[in-house]
Amino acid sequence: MRTTNFNLNYTFNSKISPYIDLVDEQQQLWIENYLWMPQPMRHAYKTSKIITLAAIIFPNADYPGLLAISRWILLGFAFDDYYDASSKEQFSIICKKSIGVLNGAKVDLESDSVDDIFLREFASVRDMFKEVSSSFWLKRFIANQELWLEGMKEETVYNQYTDKVVYPTYEDYLSIREKISGCLILSDFVEVASGFMIPEEIYHTPYIQKLRHHITFSIMWSNDIYGAARELERNEVMNLVLVLKNENNCSLEEAYDKAAKLHNDGMDEFIKLSHNIPDFGKYNGDVLMYIENAKLLLQGQKEWHENSDRYKKEEA
Repeated sequence: MRTTNFNLNYTFNSKISPYIDLVDEQQQLWIENYLWMPQPMRHAYKTSKIITLAAIIFPNADYPGLLAISRWILLGFAFDDYYDASSKEQFSIICKKSIGVLNGAKVDLESDSVDDIFLREFASVRDMFKEVSSSFWLKRFIANQELWLEGMKEETVYNQYTDKVVYPTYEDYLSIREKISGCLILSDFVEVASGFMIPEEIYHTPYIQKLRHHITFSIMWSNDIYGAARELERNEVMNLVLVLKNENNCSLEEAYDKAAKLHNDGMDEFIKLSHNIPDFGKYNGDVLMYIENAKLLLQGQKEWHENSDRYKKEEA
């Protein structure tokens, strides 16, 4: 089974945030907030490369922005790990409460229940992003957060089978995967890293939407390609390589090649867009900076996937 050579086209530069050690120290403390984590799991989080992810993919973010992004990434991984096996009813409740908190609802500061621990983290993330973003950005971030949670609920339809593996169609996969990948939110974070909150008057232009689409899908495809071996082993189905294998009734190697082509075609389109920027008037320099930080995100996530143990096939 292929595990390293995926033939993904990345030609951008990479760098690491000068704040990486400071963020590392802070995340060690945040992990202590997750009282539900068994000690071995807490240790695994503290020693994993999850800690370094934000500093690698958003190296130009200022310290407050990088802290906010880092806290959200840690929250996202922990939330997914904890609620992955929860009942549909339990998950619906925490989703509704989480969005309420992001929209300003108060949280219980004393309770040690797992739900309340997570809700306090959502409140902290909300307050941190308020300090480094705009009201329009925050509104979009919350909407994309809601899509992320919605996708997780939709995915449970395919997790209910215990005696067989049922893959979604390619169309259903696309609809759900775009939501649960969190890549829409990562595209939002490029603005934080750039120090440029895209204003509403240009956010909805076809160019910006195409740019965000290719950023989102390039990361999504990359994540699936690097994680296919592990997810096949775990009977997980929401993966591009595995869906293509099932839908086309082809070998795993052929599915890898098809997935790589989808990824590389999208990357080619992103590069074409980056070389043909429309006239955005006073925002020309800001859009260019956004694109340069998007390139750092794309290159950084590729290098992080290559060095992270999270998506590698589990050893026997």
